[in-house]
Amino acid sequence: MCALHQTRWISILELQITSGQYMPGNRRSIRLPEYDYTSAGAYFVTICAQNRQCIFGDVHDHAVVLSPAGITIHEEWMRTQEIRPHVKLDYFVIMPNHLHGILIFTDHQEDKDFQPVPSRKPRSHRAKGSLGSVIAGFKSSCTTRINQERGTPRQPVWQTRFWDRVVRNDEELERLREYIKTNPFRWELDSLNPRNV
Repeated sequence: MCALHQTRWISILELQITSGQYMPGNRRSIRLPEYDYTSAGAYFVTICAQNRQCIFGDVHDHAVVLSPAGITIHEEWMRTQEIRPHVKLDYFVIMPNHLHGILIFTDHQEDKDFQPVPSRKPRSHRAKGSLGSVIAGFKSSCTTRINQERGTPRQPVWQTRFWDRVVRNDEELERLREYIKTNPFRWELDSLNPRNV
């Protein structure tokens, strides 16, 4: 399943590069253009470390052993649902240089302060409570803490973008959960493993 997603992700980037659409600093969004990313539902995300550096830990005997940075990632991921009442965490795994996770967005009615930004706003504006907003907040918190811990102010920890998939049905959700659970077993073959580049 993941190979298909990774192939699709690479294909979009390759298409942008070969067609001349890719310009550093002028990236085209890979989000579904008409989809409301504040909507209730399940979202599968992959977030990669800057330059795919293996700073979050290592895999030994098919189990992930987290580094101090990886422990910070875990703590911040767990805080996501504490500080964002409309987000529930499902399966996730922190790998040496990336995170896979499923976020379940619930109805925003329980969050009295939530007011989605109308879809007529410019695309560059991230709607409060949207998937992009949640991931940006998570990445920012992790980066701040990791840089404080390492003594490396303003150093990037994450790639600028992240990959997502809107989960369409229960069958797909179960396949993605299985993919996440078994990801450490496939690390040696993973395309995100720098030894495989």
